[in-house]
Amino acid sequence: MNKIGLFALMARLIAAVLALSAVALGIWQYTLSTRPPNISLPESHYDFGKVAEGVKVSHIFKVHNNGRKPLVIKEAKATCDCTTARLSKHTVTAGSVIDLEITMDTTMKQPSVSMMIETSSGKNLVYVPS
Repeated sequence: MNKIGLFALMARLIAAVLALSAVALGIWQYTLSTRPPNISLPESHYDFGKVAEGVKVSHIFKVHNNGRKPLVIKEAKATCDCTTARLSKHTVTAGSVIDLEITMDTTMKQPSVSMMIETSSGKNLVYVPS
């Protein structure tokens, strides 16, 4: 094989490697951009401790979206009417954090209260012992 033939073969090989690299990069970027929303709550429970009856107590949970698409929180509800949830937003953009404020009215004594958060990516439970 002469030098020109060897040069042409090397050029084709380099072109093929570059083409494969571009395809692999495109697949990798597509995979990252289509990763679904992923809810996480670094603090999954909170204990208010001993609280006098008839008092309202609150706690703010941080809700993270670790996915690449927006997370839509459809509903946040408690197992009893003594507890309410207030979201700072219903849509958590990719990589963002929102507040979920839980307020419990101790007028109606409950042994424990659970919160169910229904999202576009499934359900997650926040347990709030009273």
